[in-house]
Amino acid sequence: MKNIAVLSTFIAETHAHQVIAGILECAAENDCNVVIYTCKMQYNVSNKTTVGEYMVFDLPDFSQYDGVIVASSTIWTDDVTMEIQRRVKESGVPAVSLERMTHGMHNVLIDNKAAMKELVLHMIQVHGHRRINYIAGVRDNTEAEARFAAYREALEENGIPYEPARVYWGEWSKLNGEAAVGAFMASDLPMPTAIICSSDKNALGAYNRLTREGIRVPEDIAITGFDDDTEGMYHVPALTSVARMPQLSGYMACQAILGKLEDADIDVPIYIKTASVFRESCGCRNSQPVQEELFRKLYFQNLDKTERLERLTEHMAHGLTMVECFEDLKDVLKMYVPDLACDTFHLFVFDRVLTEREMDTLERTMTYDSSIAKNCRNEKASLLLGYDNGVFLEPAAMDMNAFLSYIREKQKAGYYVFAPIHFADHLYGYCICGNSALQLDSEMFYTVMTDIGNAIETIKKQQLMQAMIVKLDSMWCYDALTGVYNRAGFKKYGGRVWNESIDQKTDLMLLFSDLNGLKAINDLYGHDEGDRCIKALADAFKSQRHHGEVVMRYGGDEFVVIAANVTEQYAAAYVTALTKALEDYNAVHHPPQPVSASFGYCMLHPGRDDSLEDAIHAADVRMYETKKGACKSKRNADR
Repeated sequence: MKNIAVLSTFIAETHAHQVIAGILECAAENDCNVVIYTCKMQYNVSNKTTVGEYMVFDLPDFSQYDGVIVASSTIWTDDVTMEIQRRVKESGVPAVSLERMTHGMHNVLIDNKAAMKELVLHMIQVHGHRRINYIAGVRDNTEAEARFAAYREALEENGIPYEPARVYWGEWSKLNGEAAVGAFMASDLPMPTAIICSSDKNALGAYNRLTREGIRVPEDIAITGFDDDTEGMYHVPALTSVARMPQLSGYMACQAILGKLEDADIDVPIYIKTASVFRESCGCRNSQPVQEELFRKLYFQNLDKTERLERLTEHMAHGLTMVECFEDLKDVLKMYVPDLACDTFHLFVFDRVLTEREMDTLERTMTYDSSIAKNCRNEKASLLLGYDNGVFLEPAAMDMNAFLSYIREKQKAGYYVFAPIHFADHLYGYCICGNSALQLDSEMFYTVMTDIGNAIETIKKQQLMQAMIVKLDSMWCYDALTGVYNRAGFKKYGGRVWNESIDQKTDLMLLFSDLNGLKAINDLYGHDEGDRCIKALADAFKSQRHHGEVVMRYGGDEFVVIAANVTEQYAAAYVTALTKALEDYNAVHHPPQPVSASFGYCMLHPGRDDSLEDAIHAADVRMYETKKGACKSKRNADR
């Protein structure tokens, strides 16, 4: 079974949705899987959230597919589009660019310029408008530039001077349409009698602002759009627009990939016809009567679906705000994934994200380098949560190639949507949702993905805080030179051993030690050598931790060790082992003066009235008695 990759932003938007519908129709007829890489619609890559969204297009290894369709008209940033096209062409697989001419690929196009020019000429020649403003859409976008060129050309051919202040650039959105009308009203130029818009959303936004200002459409100002979206079709007044048949575009693109078009020459674009649809917003009678019954049916279906999804995503979002670890995340998703009405749901998280625990690693993560994402298709990812036809899967190591092999082997073709899981420009993984209308029909799908990304960010910050606590605890409890506990650490952890020995009525060893001849070493060889000797003694203590010994640097060259539930024989053997460890150090490192230490220990059976400090003092006394005895024996031997 063939796998076809499709790259498109915001597939719930009317135009992209219809393109996908055409691709899926053709793919189903030819028993092919469709894998859709999608993200929210973004107009630039200047902010971190946008960078994070567009990282989804860095995920696919195109060579693993049988064909690629790039819905170029939905990806508003030229740099992103060009990088996708470069990688697609390098892969050598059959590829189609939709609605944007790309050399080396099949091209399914509409003539944006001819379609827009027909609309502008209609406003000039049929309705007699001479003051015509223009809402242009995204600057430097191929489609936007072509439509704008048509506007200027139509004005010039009819002797209407071009006035830059009558043009507003921005985005293809309702808010942009409203902002454009505000700019036109603030201009020194007389208000227009018509506004040409490069998208239906711009036109509907402009209508909203005009009506709030008491300006009638079309009586005072006529409006036209472009795309012929369903919302504009059923709007009051119905929107004059350009129908560009996106479903047919998608269908033809899929046919070109599959080699079903006999005359599909890669050097000859396939043009999909457009049709101007003249309706009430420009002053015409509707050329296509509204099917009222169909409208009512669609309205209430969408209302019911929207309410259900809003409740679902609201409850899921609330649950996700409470997660503190990846197990919490899985538990919350298990509660809600079955209600997403999808056949499959796979949440992959990069192994580097799952395994990061150490403070320095987390600090690097929190200052994430987005260039990592450029190699993310080669990163290993693990299946944090899998769901397939009603059954939750066990977590497993799996990459995208393994997933593609998995769906190739399925008996029935389907469609699968990849979306990025990220926070700002921190890419944490990706989600695959299969055979669900959610991601095709509703922008709530993107809300769910955002909430999951936010939840993982919360988990990472929790891990960072825990790592910081551990590090601060280490800084507070440990001696910087030797790495054993300082007095504060010994009070905390040695105190626990002391209290447990009292509670459990067990014997306890308390040992006191100091270096022999440290002052002479410092005087003869310097304090750096003295520090090396202190560290050598500390390392000897660390090497002999066999019974839960808690070691403290008491001060200078003095050390204290506490261990519970040990015998006198163990304590004696412990001292012997420490002496041997220092002898081994001398044999390996050959210090200018051999490192040696004195040890004294007490065996105690502490009670509630006993003091740990008193016990340390007793061990100190015992150590000095041992040291004096050793010195006396040495003097006698010297005689």
